[in-house]
Amino acid sequence: MLTRLAALLCATFFCTLALAGPDTPDFADRYQDLARCMDRTMGRGWQDRYDIHLLTNRWGAEEPSEQDLDTAPQVIRMTALRCRREVNLTGQPRP
Repeated sequence: MLTRLAALLCATFFCTLALAGPDTPDFADRYQDLARCMDRTMGRGWQDRYDIHLLTNRWGAEEPSEQDLDTAPQVIRMTALRCRREVNLTGQPRP
């Protein structure tokens, strides 16, 4: 009985950690680094030139919408992938 209780407490603890998600300030900084990388590579105002809409994500940073990136020219898609990889955001959801 004691073993089951300990296992239940451990499972609850680890589920709570998993649901807590990533550290918010760290991700907010990463998304701002992503925006700087895109501006540095494509030039300021790149989103206007290519008609890409920026949306605010849950960390308060603006980034291109997934739908607009899917229809963007290849150079934009590749730059976005490279910048996301550089700031360690590969696999993170987009707005």
